[in-house]
Amino acid sequence: KVLKSHLEQIPIPYVSADEQKKMIEMVEQISNSTFVDEKIKVYESLDRGIGKLYGLDEDDYNILRKAVENIEKYLI
Repeated sequence: KVLKSHLEQIPIPYVSADEQKKMIEMVEQISNSTFVDEKIKVYESLDRGIGKLYGLDEDDYNILRKAVENIEKYLI
């Protein structure tokens, strides 16, 4: 059971329409590319951008990346 109050507590940052468009284009670029290196480069750029939206500094970002480094990635 999910209550409205639970949903309101999720820390979803505001993202402008322009920023949303850029992110959508990056996701499409990842989806459409046949080159693994390109996919990884764009994915990492998108990932860092999302981290910035949540106010992560470099140390916080690196902690999270290290925590998930052994998880199989869908890009390859």
